[in-house]
Amino acid sequence: MLPVTDADVAVTDVYQGRRRMTLTYPILNRARRILWLVTGKDKVAALARLREGDVTIPAGRIQRADALVLADQAAAGVL
Repeated sequence: MLPVTDADVAVTDVYQGRRRMTLTYPILNRARRILWLVTGKDKVAALARLREGDVTIPAGRIQRADALVLADQAAAGVL
């Protein structure tokens, strides 16, 4: 997880040979709306953890009050 809390954008570690920039949790949590698009059967467990508010996953650190989750049938599993 990205530990930056005093900036809206941060530089990440090198990934696949490139350094990237990312939005940080503070700016994401100030968004008026959050939209999660979840697809594929390999996301069933992750979607369950998101719904449970598991803060050990990056998505779990985003405030959920105004979030909307769109999931395909495969990702929704038995919901």
